[in-house]
Amino acid sequence: MNVRNDPAMLVAALQLDDVVDGDALADGRKNYQGVHMGTRALPIGTLKRVLSRALVSDIPRTGHLGNWDDIARGRAGAMDFNRAICGKGLGFPLIYSFTQTETVGSAHGDQVYLPGSIVQDGKRRLLALYTWDGTAFVRRSREISWFCPFTQAEVDGRLLPLANLHWRRMQRLQGWSFVLEAAVLAERSETVRMMMSALLETASKSSNPRAMFRDLIGHAATHDGRIAPCEISRDGDAYWLDEIRYESVEALIEGIMMPFLAVTEPEHFFSILPGLPPKIPVMSNTVARLLVATFLAPPPREPRGFVLHLHWGARDMAGFPPRRKGYFTARSKTRSLRILCDALVGAIPSFRPICVALLPAAVFMLCPTSAHPRDSELLSDLFHRVSRVPIEQESLDPLRMARPVEHVIEAWWTARAHAISPYFRGRFLPRRGVLHPGRLPGCSDPVEPDGFATLTLQQGCMIVGAMTRLAERIADEVHAT
Repeated sequence: MNVRNDPAMLVAALQLDDVVDGDALADGRKNYQGVHMGTRALPIGTLKRVLSRALVSDIPRTGHLGNWDDIARGRAGAMDFNRAICGKGLGFPLIYSFTQTETVGSAHGDQVYLPGSIVQDGKRRLLALYTWDGTAFVRRSREISWFCPFTQAEVDGRLLPLANLHWRRMQRLQGWSFVLEAAVLAERSETVRMMMSALLETASKSSNPRAMFRDLIGHAATHDGRIAPCEISRDGDAYWLDEIRYESVEALIEGIMMPFLAVTEPEHFFSILPGLPPKIPVMSNTVARLLVATFLAPPPREPRGFVLHLHWGARDMAGFPPRRKGYFTARSKTRSLRILCDALVGAIPSFRPICVALLPAAVFMLCPTSAHPRDSELLSDLFHRVSRVPIEQESLDPLRMARPVEHVIEAWWTARAHAISPYFRGRFLPRRGVLHPGRLPGCSDPVEPDGFATLTLQQGCMIVGAMTRLAERIADEVHAT
């Protein structure tokens, strides 16, 4: 039975009837709802069976532009969860490009996917980065983060657009069907322009236009690739972006489309860059995620139905509740998404109310590699111990609810962690990205230990949260000594 475009059937299969208000979404009383699946007592095996009846092409796993070689080979530590999801038919890699190069000597920029470097075979090579200074592209310091779409890199004596360099490298990875988020939106540019026009108009008439404008366009990029928070305001038919005046909403929207052009048609973008306004607006990732969700989710069968969008979020987006809830279901984010969806339903006839079910990719950090077979047996023991701990689902304090599970995990960790491979333990250390330290497997596959499929998403997130706390505690103690 294919549940692809039947939201009600999919809601039932995911055991969400008690939280998803399908009637209110279908008849327009509610235009947005978000559900964090990491708080649900749905077995991971059940989730996988449901996803097998949907289309993988509908279920994005959002990652960043950058280094995916070691991820594809199962030797990227914490980032191996991408391989467990995208390599096992549970979703596809949707690539976000509006990131910044990582700094050297500090922790700024994208320290996870390291787009300012080439990482291969566990080794990192810093790229020489160049941006426009008003007359030419000049080499830049690695002490500053640079907006990836506006940056070029020197490779074999010539400059290449940084975004295009990584995109070409990623496309060479066999068995991986990457999709550029920027391309999804650029290919539907007319609809995107209509949507942004409606949202800007709604923002200008809202009771707090400054805050709503910030939800739409929180940052601006300069020609030299620096990016910083900005303020948008309306002045009659014109708009101000800080001190830069855009004469009409069409002009501002044209500016919003420029970073997408920089990613999808970089040669053309760099040829027109000198003639663009000195500050260029960057669409917020909140709006980008919402628009992409509306484009990628299958349309409902019923004309007045709602859209159910499944989305794999990583440690920042979805986290591992209750220890880390992720940003996407934060109260402020949910409030913004409701306002945005209300505006779009009223202005865009084709826009349907949407429910986003956020899937926590972090649970697959619990899947060891085929290169460390002993890990699977030890983790199976942990999973069976956790499965016997009752969880007080009605507790008003999620952290208190998790403590009995965490006590079991701490006892197991004390007794067994020394026998687990350093590779697995290292996944849970702070700020772990594609450059995993220590001895790496040449290539590996994710392994699901016995008991993993019967864990609920809630239990899986609790285990990840507890292991992360334990690893951070050990790291702090080592640092202190």
